Amino acid sequence: MIICAKPWPVIDMKNNIRILNKLGYKMIRYDPNTTIYKMVRDGAPLEIFKRDLEVVKDAGMSIEEFHCYGLDFRTFSGRFNDMLEMMKLAEVRYYVQHITEDMINHKEEMNKLIKKLKENNIYFCIENEFVWEGFSAVCTSIEKIEEVLKIFPEVLFCLDTGHAFKTGIDPYEYYKKFRGKIKVIHLHDFKDGQDHMVPFTGDLLKSKIIEELKKFKGPIVIELFLPLWELYEEKYGEAMDMLSKNLL
Repeated sequence: MIICAKPWPVIDMKNNIRILNKLGYKMIRYDPNTTIYKMVRDGAPLEIFKRDLEVVKDAGMSIEEFHCYGLDFRTFSGRFNDMLEMMKLAEVRYYVQHITEDMINHKEEMNKLIKKLKENNIYFCIENEFVWEGFSAVCTSIEKIEEVLKIFPEVLFCLDTGHAFKTGIDPYEYYKKFRGKIKVIHLHDFKDGQDHMVPFTGDLLKSKIIEELKKFKGPIVIELFLPLWELYEEKYGEAMDMLSKNLL
């Protein structure tokens, strides 16, 4: 089972990796949008990534997934070559993107870039989402995801368990529908309207998705959003404990 953790962007990579390694995580997902482009850091994006990758490798860890939140087409295409080079350097096989309407409006250009990723043995996956203020969410239902998969034939799917619950759908329903397309799973729980909670502390315990998670061969990314970075080590430690009890 490929278990990955999501580093906390306000902590430098060395401390992220020190904490995650101590907790037993050996793989991470990397968010260039938040880790590089939205942070004030010295150097060009590729230089920054090379430093981060060195920290990861020195700890005996690896990067399994690249992930980006919603981007307009111009931003995505402008960063594409750098991000492709980063993924090649780290031997990453999974790129997860929140699709926006602007990307769909440039479907021919997007399909060319997606094809280029495939030529480099990198899977381009879209993620199920929910509607939230300030974000151009598209894949907010099973029907919308089906539409996007028709627009981008080479695209695969990242199932996000907490986002599914937030839209009122058991993630198992997504799993049944897109079983052949799923390459990545973002794992977090949902309870009382709140997602990105420690897995197996909420509605996940009621879902048949648990049995499918046990058999899943791709990356399972533990995705916690925390109100305070001081909770980072505690909550990712709790997540590892819950994984051991319910999956591993």
